[in-house]
Amino acid sequence: MNKLTFIVASFLIYSNLAAQDELTSSTNLYNKDSYTKVVYREIKDFPKLFSGFTIELIHSEVPLSSNYPIFSQYGKILVDKSDGYCYQFIADFEEDDAAKKYLQDIILPRVKSAKLFYYKEGIRSEVK
Repeated sequence: MNKLTFIVASFLIYSNLAAQDELTSSTNLYNKDSYTKVVYREIKDFPKLFSGFTIELIHSEVPLSSNYPIFSQYGKILVDKSDGYCYQFIADFEEDDAAKKYLQDIILPRVKSAKLFYYKEGIRSEVK
């Protein structure tokens, strides 16, 4: 092995070790215990004059933490505070048949208490 090959090989080994060290130190910030405690979801207030379908995941008389287990399974969660605390997400459907099928096939198997609602300019009514 000539001197140049030795220098290049030494450099590659050193840079690999340095990169590994940097990766290890950065992942120590996110160990399993600290990662599960991070709040990654913010629940926003429901828009006052919304029109369209929503799926209510849970209704509560008291506010729930954004870390509540069911919220981690869904996207943007909104809360309607007009009648307790109605935690829901907007279901982007134009017809109630499609919204009902989505509720029945996708949501209800995981969340037995889920309900479909339709809002017309902020007025809420359950879709049966």
